Amino acid sequence: MTVGTLNHTFLPFAQRQHLDKIEMILIEHLPCSSFSHIQAIGYDVTVKILKIDYKSGSIYTYFQVPESIFQTMLTTSNIGKYLNSHIKGNYPYQRFIPHYI
Repeated sequence: MTVGTLNHTFLPFAQRQHLDKIEMILIEHLPCSSFSHIQAIGYDVTVKILKIDYKSGSIYTYFQVPESIFQTMLTTSNIGKYLNSHIKGNYPYQRFIPHYI
């Protein structure tokens, strides 16, 4: 599997319609000790999409992520470190940067 960025227009319709409906969890409500640059995380089990909102305003959406990865992420002591070691480079993703940044 080639891991890289995805163009939003090429995503299957089922995945596109779920992106804005993913319920996000603020990092401050999780037991992790390091918030790094992450503001919130969310997951949609029906389409296996992990969404990461950064304090900078950037949004990363990772696809085909197993629910077990997300559940472990919720309980890890350092979400940024877990993201770097278990998610980045392992799953296709899409980066979104709002125009106001």
